[in-house]
Amino acid sequence: MGVIIKIIKKTVDTVVGRVCDVCEQSLYVDVDGQTIEECGELRAKLGFGSKQDGQCYQIDLFESCFMVAFYTLRDKRKTEFMFSDKNDFFDENFGLKLDC
Repeated sequence: MGVIIKIIKKTVDTVVGRVCDVCEQSLYVDVDGQTIEECGELRAKLGFGSKQDGQCYQIDLFESCFMVAFYTLRDKRKTEFMFSDKNDFFDENFGLKLDC
């Protein structure tokens, strides 16, 4: 009996670098000689009834770019509720997830 050798080729995706989609700065920072990924992500998967039904979005953001987007959305919230009876429109913990 002969020996049967089966060769299988596999393609492997390897992340070599990741950059901010806004400023194109690397999302990897050096902290005490260790390379750490510091990244904010903005994601959306829009569903039935939306004008963008079925569309998915993901934006990788460097910390400063993420904070610009965050502050813009927080200010939008303040503007939306500025003259309403809702008096907690300014929440200092807006968007903050404490269990991450």
